Amino acid sequence: MSQAEVTESQRTVDELLPTRLVEKATGLERQTLVRLPGFPRFVVLSIRADGRPAKIAWLKSEVDAWILARAAERKPTQAPTEPA
Repeated sequence: MSQAEVTESQRTVDELLPTRLVEKATGLERQTLVRLPGFPRFVVLSIRADGRPAKIAWLKSEVDAWILARAAERKPTQAPTEPA
């Protein structure tokens, strides 16, 4: 078995998240998600007659990575100080 065949057989299928689940996970609306710089690009699942996307979704792994990156950017909180 060639290296290419091994790599192909080891790939896993990522989960596609519908817009409503991405909105729930991020707290952002679809209009914001599709325009937000740095947010993962959506996958087009179906197209309208005029050529615009009708149904879109996001790869779960990319959305998860984006959320984790935002969390990592937070400033660390200071432990509460006890009154003297």
